[in-house]
Amino acid sequence: MSKRNSPSEGGVTGPTTVESVVPRT
Repeated sequence: MSKRNSPSEGGVTGPTTVESVVPRT
């Protein structure tokens, strides 16, 4: 929930792709 959150949530651990933009819980 922390790694698959929106970039504004600070969940960007890798490249800003669909997995980083789309909140996947």
